[in-house]
Amino acid sequence: MKESISIIITAYNEEKNIEKVVNLTFKVLKKAADDYEVIVVDDGSEDKTHQILKRLQKKYRQLRIIKNPKNLGIGNSLKILFKAARKNLVFFIPADGQIKATELPKFLKKSKDYDLICGSTWRKGYPFYRKILSYLYNLLLRVFYKTGVKNADSAKFIKRRVLKSIKLESNSDFVDAELIAKARKYGFKITELPIRFHPRTSGKSSALKLNVILPKILDFLIFLPKIIFYQPRRDK
Repeated sequence: MKESISIIITAYNEEKNIEKVVNLTFKVLKKAADDYEVIVVDDGSEDKTHQILKRLQKKYRQLRIIKNPKNLGIGNSLKILFKAARKNLVFFIPADGQIKATELPKFLKKSKDYDLICGSTWRKGYPFYRKILSYLYNLLLRVFYKTGVKNADSAKFIKRRVLKSIKLESNSDFVDAELIAKARKYGFKITELPIRFHPRTSGKSSALKLNVILPKILDFLIFLPKIIFYQPRRDK
């Protein structure tokens, strides 16, 4: 029996990548699922990302587009996508092509036993300083937030009931860590899965811009007491 899947994608100025990513995503989904959708948030792109998506929507009726009026960042965009997803299983991948939809079958094989599966990548081709920063950040998350994963910011495969149970508050890139930490508090089963990382071939990453890094650092500090004393909401 095939699955019911939402693949969600955040895109900001990805005109050189988005068409390849969407085409490959639908190719994979047609083999993996009977019931599926692809939702892309255009996070206030200033290039032709939105025009390309509108054209692709004529080709794929299961493609849904959400356009942010301005750049809200990945945290806000992910929360929008999590709420918009309508299928039982939710798979998040980036629009830059660095993690491809072809990884989906690996996640599906593990989905019966786990509620949240985090992709783990060794980012070949990344500058040494970025690897060090990523290692230190994830080490701090494991120590203070008990995430238990080596890479909190990678692709994620999530059962929709996890997203319905947890209220996410962070508006920054920290939302990934918040999701994992709160899911652990709820007792959801979490694991990590090695996946292949592809170096970016077009466009520029915004991950190290100050307006991305500073809110993430602030949220790391602000959310620590919140997570320590976090009490999962239990429906009666």
